[in-house]
Amino acid sequence: MNKPFTFGVELEMMVAFVVEGQKKPDLKETRTVVFASRNEPRDLEIESRYASEFYPAFYKSRIIAEFKRIIGEAGFPVASTETDTSGWAVVGDTSLNHPTNTEMETEGYSWCGIEIKTPALPFTPQSFQAV
Repeated sequence: MNKPFTFGVELEMMVAFVVEGQKKPDLKETRTVVFASRNEPRDLEIESRYASEFYPAFYKSRIIAEFKRIIGEAGFPVASTETDTSGWAVVGDTSLNHPTNTEMETEGYSWCGIEIKTPALPFTPQSFQAV
């Protein structure tokens, strides 16, 4: 029996964000750039250690949770762990760098690398449409 072809896609991106309480650099910005806490336990030691100096490390879990929420609301299965291959996985990606563009639109934002990985998908038009 011939096995069907499958494929997977990894989308790597830098996500711009602002720290809670900080004004948006561009008040006309309509995309999500504030990633508020959603039912995560507060750890004051971690907050004090990361909140001022390492924003991407501190906000990464919030950004990942928001991407997972959006993927799930769109009707796609969401992986429960980084190694779960049954759904779309969202993980941090430290191989990415801050955009080198120094134009005004990037000033005032912090950046976090994120990777979205599809599960193994059958080589069909429906899978291409999903991606």
